[in-house]
Amino acid sequence: MTLASFNLLIKRGFLILIIVVLIFSCKKESTPMGDVLLPEALKATFYYAPGTYWIVEEKATGLFFRDSLYVKSSRIDTVDVLHPGSRQPYARKEVLKTRLVWPFYGMEAEIASESTPLCSGRSLSGEPCHFLTMEFFLNGKSRGKTRMYYYPAEADAGWPVVLSGLIEPQVRIETVISTYDQTGNTFSDVRRVIIDSDRSFQGSPSVRYISPDAGIIRWQYPSFGTDWQVIRYRVLPGE
Repeated sequence: MTLASFNLLIKRGFLILIIVVLIFSCKKESTPMGDVLLPEALKATFYYAPGTYWIVEEKATGLFFRDSLYVKSSRIDTVDVLHPGSRQPYARKEVLKTRLVWPFYGMEAEIASESTPLCSGRSLSGEPCHFLTMEFFLNGKSRGKTRMYYYPAEADAGWPVVLSGLIEPQVRIETVISTYDQTGNTFSDVRRVIIDSDRSFQGSPSVRYISPDAGIIRWQYPSFGTDWQVIRYRVLPGE
């Protein structure tokens, strides 16, 4: 092979490489994901209209307290999803926000959804996944925010997040209780959710019992010995 032939071969190979890179780059740039819509099951659990309330009791501390939580406002917005490369909108996603008032603590709590088009690190990799966060407010100022739930709502090892430089589960659905009796009420398919470090409540561990039809029906804060349980409720689906 002459030097000229060798140089021509190198140039052709380089040209082919450029074409391949361009093809894959264009394919990646122009392959949009569909719109990210909130699952109906998620909305049924956390999207309630004003007029919704839960009457709760706390007896675990040795005292007796009764209070109510109620929905102050709720809405679902549609926002743009930006392409990670071009930063141009290529899809839309729904964002849920439900605002609660808890008079006993003198605080408000906001449940909000966070969604991503591609779910990674779980059994349903490649599909959309959704987080639910809870943020407490006192006198209009945030007291902390934490992830408290996720969809698909499977009992598994939890959702890994970075804490103190280490990847470890912050929230996990420990088990699904098919029939759950509490204070004269019977609920189905209740998720027992463990939050290792609840940043919405001073970073302490917490436990939630979540009903697909009635939302959060039990709030436990083991470090403080408190155990709030729903005894009556009225839920109105959000519009």
